Amino acid sequence: MTISNKTGFKKTKQREVVIAILKGSKLPLTAEEIFLAAKKDLQKVNFSTVYRILKMLEGRGIIIKNIGNDGRAHYEYNNGVHHHYLTCLNCNKRIEVQDCPFTNWEKKIADENDFYIERHSLDIYGYCGQCVRARED
Repeated sequence: MTISNKTGFKKTKQREVVIAILKGSKLPLTAEEIFLAAKKDLQKVNFSTVYRILKMLEGRGIIIKNIGNDGRAHYEYNNGVHHHYLTCLNCNKRIEVQDCPFTNWEKKIADENDFYIERHSLDIYGYCGQCVRARED
């Protein structure tokens, strides 16, 4: 999905940069991480501008926002494929789970309840192997 007349808003360099950053990331990013990456491409960009762009893109379904265990919002590009993550409670490392364990269950639950499911998310919290080993030493 690219910014065009179909999305109903003006194409700007700042919006294109934010979308490119999110498209290029394998993991969700915080607004601060997106801002720092955008500063590399744009000489003049404010955090407030990046935040407004994220809010607008989320409202149009171009990006997805989830709240991490650290209480901060994490954003990812909405490519139509959902993701699940393992999140370390110590170092905040996020590891993507490759397969969705809920695909069949989601359809069953929707059919049984006459409900259309737009999307679901699952974050599993624990400790990564590196943090566990560090605690043992």
